[in-house]
Amino acid sequence: MEDGHRSPRRGRARRGPEHREEHRGDFRQALPGETQVLRETPRTAHAAARPRRRGPRRRHHRRRLGLDLPPAPRAPGTGAVVHPRARPVAAGPGARADLAVAMRVLYANHSCVLRINQERLHVLARNRGIEVGLLVPSRWHDRDTAHRYDFEPPHVADFAVFVRDALLTWHPALFAYRWRAVARVLDAYRPDVVHVEQEPYSIVAWQIAKAARARGMKIVLSTYQNLDKRYPLPFRLIERSVLGSVSGLVAGTPEIQRLWQRRAGRSDVRVIPLGYDPERFQPRADPALRARLGLRAFVIGYLGRLIPAKGLRTLLEAAARLPGDFSLLIDGRGPDRRELEQVADRLGVASKLVFMDPSHEEVPAYLACMDALVLPSYTTPEWAEQFGRVLVEAMACGVPVVGSASGAIPFVIGDAGLVFPERDSAALTKCLERLLTEPELRQELRRRGLERARTYFSWERVANLMVEVYREVLG
Repeated sequence: MEDGHRSPRRGRARRGPEHREEHRGDFRQALPGETQVLRETPRTAHAAARPRRRGPRRRHHRRRLGLDLPPAPRAPGTGAVVHPRARPVAAGPGARADLAVAMRVLYANHSCVLRINQERLHVLARNRGIEVGLLVPSRWHDRDTAHRYDFEPPHVADFAVFVRDALLTWHPALFAYRWRAVARVLDAYRPDVVHVEQEPYSIVAWQIAKAARARGMKIVLSTYQNLDKRYPLPFRLIERSVLGSVSGLVAGTPEIQRLWQRRAGRSDVRVIPLGYDPERFQPRADPALRARLGLRAFVIGYLGRLIPAKGLRTLLEAAARLPGDFSLLIDGRGPDRRELEQVADRLGVASKLVFMDPSHEEVPAYLACMDALVLPSYTTPEWAEQFGRVLVEAMACGVPVVGSASGAIPFVIGDAGLVFPERDSAALTKCLERLLTEPELRQELRRRGLERARTYFSWERVANLMVEVYREVLG
């Protein structure tokens, strides 16, 4: 910087007066790095009349976040989210009875880079007395598909969003934000509860928990780790530190609940599953899409990554033994596609195989083309199916589901589908043959699936369970 100079005490480049003037007006409209493009907003008359403040930058920022903040406008022509009007925050939940906001929650989850995973926050934000913020990386790299996802701003700006650059965004256990970025978000948003949906051995969980604990904030952690592993250093120490910091521990399934009750020595582990959006996923027919894809009368589908642990070889081997006319509709994203095409050709089912690559918005339409959805995952020493949300989405669309006994699949399916032993292609063939030849069974499983999805897995129910946990840790 031309007008900057080195500080002999701290060794940092001091900002010149022009930058301070620009930053002052900028910060009154939004928090730095938030998902909006309002950097050109001029200073207000009130701010212009205020004399320049001296002192450390952090103290200066806290003063600038006073209660006289004007409401920040939404970025024109975009879905960008701006920070809501600052509200007075009393010390402790008991002192908030007379305030419009009884609870402020900051939610941290890297999967919320995708808009489809932000639905739970919209439902939470509609809950009276809850103010919601989201801390999310600016991008995420999927190791399995080698695809980079940039942050997708929500369509409806009903919760605050803090988008921050992160390091090592290809591994959930290794990625982390810059340390000062997390501290500034916590100081600016001042949540009552910080809900971290990352595994307890991850660096980012330790990073956020440490910063939140130093500020006296309650921490809730959600985990989907369903294998009892012994991690190497430093992850073993990270897990111990995080578990010692959290006030509430949430498991995605009863199996995970039992694991962490034993591993963490806690009896207060709550079960809160993943959910779905009933407005997007519902029974609907799409004959035009089926015709365009060239699908036959009975369609067996799979949605998910094309990796070995998902068990697509088992599905192809089962289909090779299946009599009758059918099609295999498979999501085509992943490193194993070429190998699966070769296996299908060797087994003689290549002519029945249709690959697809739908966007997240197109998933309901492709599910509606299926007569059965199969999730044939198998357990490895490093991984077991942690939930299988596509099963819930298929049931919500009225599609009968078939799954292996890996991990959480039997819990998700319940009595609304068929379960077969892992890697048992003969057993899977029998399940598919029953669905192919017994229309009464298909109708019964369709009815059960719709009922189970609506009863246990709607985002509305998930949000209500989350609010109960927040109130418990604050109580």
